[in-house]
Amino acid sequence: MKKLLLIAVVGLFLTSCDKDQKALEDIASGTWIVTELTNEDGENSFEDFTTWTGTATFDECDQENGDCTGKMVYTATRTTQEDVGGGNTEPLIVNVDMTINFTYSISEKGTMISVETGASVVNSMSDFMGNTQSGTENDICDSDCGADGTISDDKTKISLISDDGGTIKMEKN
Repeated sequence: MKKLLLIAVVGLFLTSCDKDQKALEDIASGTWIVTELTNEDGENSFEDFTTWTGTATFDECDQENGDCTGKMVYTATRTTQEDVGGGNTEPLIVNVDMTINFTYSISEKGTMISVETGASVVNSMSDFMGNTQSGTENDICDSDCGADGTISDDKTKISLISDDGGTIKMEKN
């Protein structure tokens, strides 16, 4: 009887791990489009920008062997009128490119995802005259930034809530 119970428990554990790994493979098999990005107040994080796009990719891995990695890439454009003196204005166009690297794990039989990002972001900005600034912003968080969320049953949607209360929603492309 004890052997039968032990076999059942081991079988259940292996099935759960298999579902997590299968979900991980499903998630890593394409590019994800960020459809919503809000801050802790529920406001669009790119509301000051004319246009923005966001994508996420999840690298394939065997999470039993360590952290899985991925990255989010955001591109945004803001067009404003810049006062150039004498009552004249000129359009000012600012482009922002931001890359956020992260680690992730899948749990709960492939229905939950946890994401941890480092405390830095690589970004670049350019204006209409071709002036470019790029670099790494450090200390954007007190420590690691994270988010936890759900994966849809059909593995085509992810919904995350960040540690600061913001949301990230994405759909598989």
